[in-house]
Amino acid sequence: MKIAYIGIENDLIWRMHRELLASLVHNHCDVTLIVPDGPKTEALKSLGLEIISIPVSRHHRPLEDFFYIFRLYRVLRKIKPDIVYTSTVKPNTYGTIAARWAGVPKIVSGVAGVGRSFDPPGSFQERIIHAIIFRLYRKAGHYVDKMWFQNRDDLELFCRRKIVPREKCLLIRSSGINTNDFSPENIDRESIVRLRNEFQLSEDTIVITMLSRIDLPKGVAEFIEASQIAGNWRKNVSFLLAGERDEFGLNAVSDKQLEPTETFRYVGKRTDIRNILAVSDIVTLPSYHEGVPRSLLEGMAMGKPVVTTDAPGCRETVEDSVNGFLVPVKNSELLAKALYDLVIDRQKREAFGKAGLSKVRSEFSCKIVHQRVLEELFGIENPVIPDIKTRPDNNGIDLLAVS
Repeated sequence: MKIAYIGIENDLIWRMHRELLASLVHNHCDVTLIVPDGPKTEALKSLGLEIISIPVSRHHRPLEDFFYIFRLYRVLRKIKPDIVYTSTVKPNTYGTIAARWAGVPKIVSGVAGVGRSFDPPGSFQERIIHAIIFRLYRKAGHYVDKMWFQNRDDLELFCRRKIVPREKCLLIRSSGINTNDFSPENIDRESIVRLRNEFQLSEDTIVITMLSRIDLPKGVAEFIEASQIAGNWRKNVSFLLAGERDEFGLNAVSDKQLEPTETFRYVGKRTDIRNILAVSDIVTLPSYHEGVPRSLLEGMAMGKPVVTTDAPGCRETVEDSVNGFLVPVKNSELLAKALYDLVIDRQKREAFGKAGLSKVRSEFSCKIVHQRVLEELFGIENPVIPDIKTRPDNNGIDLLAVS
């Protein structure tokens, strides 16, 4: 079977779908990845993929987007895949349309959260973008054979707005977590010591971590405001924010907001996610809307309690007062209160962490998720899901060991 995967960010595909791609190759699929060049090109090639680079911006630029569709069409006509899989907004819309024009027999898409695409528009520019995305998605929903949703809220939204017929919808929660990589047993003690020194964390510091793209709908402002409230707790706490920053988007976070304080520090984009989670005591994501947030699942897989919002996607991760707390969206005071309840109660942190670890291993592991994805989305009968573990090669590049 020949599969073309159309994506928009090289490193995002590596982070979110490397195990899925490895499982497809393991099941004798010929996979071509159509994605802009990026930092993970060599790592992705190591999976046994062919990579075709087509540049595309995350932002809406009509002329560039037109040429993007045309380039996709030409590539798909040339390689003639049996299935095209698309992920994220532009591939899901432009990629699906290009695949239909190219006569691809089967088109499947993944919706890992609608994000800002379906938020109520504010400015005139946002209203225009909103209208364009809606119409493009409706066209794509007509062309697609299956659309994979990671939470029921998004699935119901697409059905309610008649973007895609219900019979084309597939609900499989999350893209899967590699519980071989993310595990309390898989901790590099020396790296933890180095991180604590880098972040200037004393032995008694309670570390509260948020891993996310740095923009306002992720709840960054609420996280920072909660850190300011924590200044009155008389507890040694450190709020660590890590992630890539978009300085020029409509929802950009200002330099002033990210200035360090006694309780808050922005540490930039990081690749050592597992070690940051290992050094953390609590993991949080006060986002307004997600697919199923990977950072929370990875935190749970490391045995950490989580605090998140009672919002689409986020609520999928938490059984309230069992493995974490759910708080209302855009409420920094209740976010701070939930975090404080865990800061002062070590036994609760440990109990929630154990419950979260059990939940992620029984519901969200790669083995469980990818079995369904290969069978129900790609139509592969009796797929074999391999054991996969990430390892660095001699040049420090992360590779996957598949067995």
